[in-house]
Amino acid sequence: MADVWRSQPRKQCDFCKCWIADNKPSIAFHESGKKHKENVAKRLSEISKKSAKDAKQQLQMDKEIQKMEEAALRAYMKDIQGSGDFTSQLVLEGLEQKQRAADEAAEKQAEAKQAREAAKAREKIDLELKRKRVKEKAKATKWHEARSDEGYSYYWHVDTNETKWEPPADGYISIADQKVLEEAEKAKAEVNVPGKKGKGKHFSGGKKRKPEDSGAPPSATKKMVPEAKAAASSSKAEKLPKNIPTMGPAPKPNPYGLWKSIEKKVEVEPVDLELPSQQQAEIKVPALVDDRPKIKFHEKKISRPIVDDDASTSQPTFTGFKKKGNFRGNTRQRLDTDD
Repeated sequence: MADVWRSQPRKQCDFCKCWIADNKPSIAFHESGKKHKENVAKRLSEISKKSAKDAKQQLQMDKEIQKMEEAALRAYMKDIQGSGDFTSQLVLEGLEQKQRAADEAAEKQAEAKQAREAAKAREKIDLELKRKRVKEKAKATKWHEARSDEGYSYYWHVDTNETKWEPPADGYISIADQKVLEEAEKAKAEVNVPGKKGKGKHFSGGKKRKPEDSGAPPSATKKMVPEAKAAASSSKAEKLPKNIPTMGPAPKPNPYGLWKSIEKKVEVEPVDLELPSQQQAEIKVPALVDDRPKIKFHEKKISRPIVDDDASTSQPTFTGFKKKGNFRGNTRQRLDTDD
């Protein structure tokens, strides 16, 4: 096949309107040139100007269309009001009904808003009065109401941790009043420290106090359980785990040690199942004897040293080293010498 000349592929630059070689080095060199960058900036400015002009024309057209629609609507309404045909009357009645309905809805919304605001104000005043009354009551008495696990109400003293089932004669703070106090403390804490939750005093709010929270002894509630609920309390006590860690003073040491319970281990005798015994034949294995002869190595000893007569008479001679001459083998020698 004969050789054919092929031209180098070319590429046209849309910004510069010229042809360049279609390879990466040529394209990169052309795009990094000053003229190409100027043409790109010029094209971008033209595009931005054209888009701004188009947007302005579109806005002007929208305004003109809106004016035309408003003029047409005004002319239509004028025709309806001027002419006394049946269609215009229906249209006017519909418009009046819509206007009246909108006015009534606005009035109702305003009245409902005023009623809600008045109700909120009344609730706020009642809540403040209730909080004030509960605070005065809390200052007067130290008894608080709480509920047990069975749902029965009992009363406990904040300072002495005394508990009883009968309501105290000097009054007590009910669970609802405790909730009111808790809400008041939370609101006060939120006002004092914005952005953080208040850490006021938290009351039980209908929940049974734990011994750690109320300060009452652990056995205080158990002692006050009535006889009617003894069975239920005993059944719950049986369900509790036995190995519960207790807190308190350490027991006194016993010099003789503590009592230990000894458990007798009963030895179970093996049961004879009376199975048939199997007789096994004894196989005699012959003993292997190593019959290979053992090789023993002995050291040969001589009584006198062996001396060679020829070696004793001959004297050692020194041959000397091999002397090297001027001959260098196949190396090339110098023909002329500088005297």
